[in-house]
Amino acid sequence: MTTKGAMWFAFGNPTRNNGRFFECFHKFKHRWEHRTVDAREARKANLKEINKWKEDYGDDSDFFRVRVRGEFPRASWAQFIPHDVVERCRKYEAEAWEVFPRILGVDIARFGDDQTVFCIRQGRRVFPLRKFRGLDIMQVAALVGQTIKEEKIQGVFVDGVGLGIGVVDRLRQLGFQTVDVQSGAKPNNLKYFNKRAEMWAEMRDFLKEGCQLPDDQELFDDLLGPEYTFENRLNLLQLEKKEDMKARGLASPDCADALAFTFYAPIAFIDEQELEPETYED
Repeated sequence: MTTKGAMWFAFGNPTRNNGRFFECFHKFKHRWEHRTVDAREARKANLKEINKWKEDYGDDSDFFRVRVRGEFPRASWAQFIPHDVVERCRKYEAEAWEVFPRILGVDIARFGDDQTVFCIRQGRRVFPLRKFRGLDIMQVAALVGQTIKEEKIQGVFVDGVGLGIGVVDRLRQLGFQTVDVQSGAKPNNLKYFNKRAEMWAEMRDFLKEGCQLPDDQELFDDLLGPEYTFENRLNLLQLEKKEDMKARGLASPDCADALAFTFYAPIAFIDEQELEPETYED
């Protein structure tokens, strides 16, 4: 492709709302020229069969959009959060969010290509995310503590799996009330496989009702990335593992996980004087 005049053609059926072909029409659309073929305009199309599909499914159904109109579905068959839900949130303007407590979710990086993400949510408004790479446990804990004090955070949820437990311990040592998020823990609602699936379900339902999201393409991609399944012994809803997402060529959903953590448990209103930690000296 470095040869002058080289051309790259990508052909496909728009069957899912993620992956490289989807990105040609969305995230990287500025790099491509696009052509969409409606089957009804093809000379050899079976119009009789197409009309039957229209009657059976409707011309705006995902089935008809993909197989006839050549358009991407609003949600792939296994996509956990539909594309149209996230699109609506991009334009949503929250109201009266100031009266709600500020909640901080922190996803801790586990591998070299992952990142540590801070997400603050207040009512139906999500503030711009803060993202870091290459920080050690003490540096992350210091930044979390600083954020709690500066932003008057009333609920702190930190990823307690792997390296994250060190951040949780340090914050508690400094006197900050911190919830240890265990994604593999038992959920409150037993229709979910684990706490991670339950958190994401709470977040999905919240987004469906409307939420003001920051203009962050990485967050949008993360929300749309995971798929779900019921393939387990008890037939419980299970969210796709991060390792499986990476095998499909997707990044770890660090940004969306940080937002999901803010749904780990309900938060009561707290007097601001209670937010200051006890004095601690090394």
